[in-house]
Amino acid sequence: MRCKSLLNSILKQAGRTETAEQLDYAERCQLLRGSPVSAARMFDFRWHCFLREVLMFPSNPIGKIKDYFYRVEFQQRGSPHVHCLFLIENAPIIDKNTDEEVVEFIDHYVTCELPAQDETLLEIVTSVQQDSKRHSKSCKKNKTVCRFNFPKPPSAKTFISRQVSEKDDKKSCKCKVDEAHKLDRCACKNEGQKKTEMMRKEIAVAIMTKIKEALSDENASFDGVEELFRHLGLNQSRFEAAYNRVAKKTHVVLKRQANEVWINQYSKPLLKCWNANIDIQYVVDAYACVVYIISYISKAEKEMGLLLRNAQWEAAKEGNSCAKDALKNLGSVYLHNRDVCAQEAVYRLTNMHLKECSRKVVFVPVGENTVRMSLPLSVLKQKASSHDLTDEDMWMRSSVDRYKNRPKDSTFNDMCLATFASEYRVLSKNETAGHRVKLDNDCGFVVKRTHTQPAVVRYVRFSETKNPELFYQSILQLFLPYRKDGQLKPAGFEMFEQFYRHGHVRLGDKLLHSVKEVVDLNRCKFERDADELGDIQNSIDSEGVVEDAWCELCPEQELERLESIEECREMEQNM
Repeated sequence: MRCKSLLNSILKQAGRTETAEQLDYAERCQLLRGSPVSAARMFDFRWHCFLREVLMFPSNPIGKIKDYFYRVEFQQRGSPHVHCLFLIENAPIIDKNTDEEVVEFIDHYVTCELPAQDETLLEIVTSVQQDSKRHSKSCKKNKTVCRFNFPKPPSAKTFISRQVSEKDDKKSCKCKVDEAHKLDRCACKNEGQKKTEMMRKEIAVAIMTKIKEALSDENASFDGVEELFRHLGLNQSRFEAAYNRVAKKTHVVLKRQANEVWINQYSKPLLKCWNANIDIQYVVDAYACVVYIISYISKAEKEMGLLLRNAQWEAAKEGNSCAKDALKNLGSVYLHNRDVCAQEAVYRLTNMHLKECSRKVVFVPVGENTVRMSLPLSVLKQKASSHDLTDEDMWMRSSVDRYKNRPKDSTFNDMCLATFASEYRVLSKNETAGHRVKLDNDCGFVVKRTHTQPAVVRYVRFSETKNPELFYQSILQLFLPYRKDGQLKPAGFEMFEQFYRHGHVRLGDKLLHSVKEVVDLNRCKFERDADELGDIQNSIDSEGVVEDAWCELCPEQELERLESIEECREMEQNM
């Protein structure tokens, strides 16, 4: 809507003499609806220019980007937008670096201020970054006033908010009485721990409620956050303590003046270049990041999932349909019920990428009886005419086959399958490369990945408790150097786990090494935070993905719950 070059281009194609500036809102909407091909292709071109020439530019407007992943999404609006995840080189990590280092990093790249000194940027901020004070139906999901927590809390500085732990609650507090705002504090030594904690939360809720009431008062205006706090009898430290008390998770509270509580966070150089809404956030923890990937970047289509599930149930009820007919029915349901907007149709028909990643992703089959792809029928017939086909002649070469036939030299002898798949790629027949490596037994050629970083390796993860033998077989296949399957469970060992824990292998240095040490050393290169990510996956599998889970990083829902508790108590007292 704000891309004048796109609108002027469409006007020119239509033979119209107006300019984009002369069109009102409704006319711009109609223009875009009538030209979905131009709109989609221009967005794709503009986004890639922004990625290459702004985000990846040597000036590093959000820091030096090591890795990225993005996905284009459409939703119901019809026009595309992008969800992105960026890994910044040398970015401080919360709870590993100091809070001061994290806050300095965030303040350098993220802001929510109204830039009074830059009129151009101020116009963009007030047009695309300012949330409406009239909460929409979407804001009120999950029975909250605003699930995005607008208006945002004002703060004199950026700080890291953490939920108050039970250990902190056991410490005695200095008891005071705030007569001006009737915030009675309890004497910890005279009250039970549970009652003390609840009353502290009520005090915190009262403080946060009064801040929101003051911000919502149309007759009141405050020059800055300090004036607001003085009006309420607060200070920054007391505000932070109250905020931590109602917070549900660790998250970042940005520096924000009283007149900026409706402004969404942004990056100044990025917003000026993109000239459309931007929401940029610092990743706080692994769980928040994973849920963001699952529920936003790669979220499933709920309506289509329900349709397919119902179709599957119907097929199961009939009982007479074979697997082929059931699959055909599911395919028919998908093809006839998949709703897409015009611009998404353009993306798919013109083969524009809906997602891209800075790294390649390679799947490595592990476990027993892994799926193998047969050669095309024409190739099999040609081979059959020249000689008798064996079982091995029928299958395509897999990454495992190429790994087993790697060269017998110092570079490859001690290399595990995961490293081989990550660091080397297969050369096609028509491709040439200066440093290609020939594999044995006509398995082709591979070349080391030099223009990109090593690929991400995907593989099946078996449960160590439910399927211990498959678990240990898979980690031996991935992380122990071998050339024949028999080397993963040599004579004298009945179980893969037994060989993993008690076996030894001789590597290129001619010395005996513990299998466990070799496997664990290679495994740690590919499985970072494996236990924590496993817990997240188990939680999602059992409870499902929370809708709009990233909104839970804000304390809004906890605040609403505590306010309702306070209202109930007041009603009880009045009765």
